Order: sequence, then C-alpha cells, then structure tokens
Amino acid sequence: IAVMETEGVCSLGGSTGPDLSDILGKKNLSKGIRVTISEENDISVDCTVMTKLGYSIQEVAANAQSAVASNIESVTGLKVSAVNVTVTGIALPKDNKR
Repeated sequence: IAVMETEGVCSLGGSTGPDLSDILGKKNLSKGIRVTISEENDISVDCTVMTKLGYSIQEVAANAQSAVASNIESVTGLKVSAVNVTVTGIALPKDNKR
C-alpha cells in the first residue's frame, strides 16, 4: 500500500497488461513485492513498479523506498535493511493515442 500511495507510481509489477486479478476486478497488492526476513530479523524488500509519465524516476524510487521502510518499521518494530525499487517502465496516459 505504501508503494501505491507514492506519487508517480502507476502500478506494481512488471507487466503492462492486466493479470487475472485485474480481469476479475480485484486488487493484488502483493504483485511486484518480495519481502525477505533474515535470521537477525532484518527485513529486505524488493519492489517492482511502473511510473507515471512526467515524474522523475529517481524521486519516485527514493520516495517509495522511504515510505516502505517507514511503514514497515512503524508497524512491525523491525529494522528494514534495504528497500530495492526496480522501475520496469513508464506508463503513458490512457488517452494518449499512438
């Protein structure tokens, strides 16, 4: 949820087309997110996102990293060792004709 609330993030995951949950009208909020917890209880998060056209990819990724780390640490009390954000593409506005 923290990733999707980041300004400039269009969607989670790397595909540009709909998946089964999209077709069925359900939100799959874990798509594009992988969480790993070490033996020392450090959390590492890998996020795959698409950004919206017109936003700085670096700023969107940095804001997503900060939001994810802050939310996880406040909810769980565990230390977040890394939040890796991979941007797989830039989404064009739906009304853009090619």
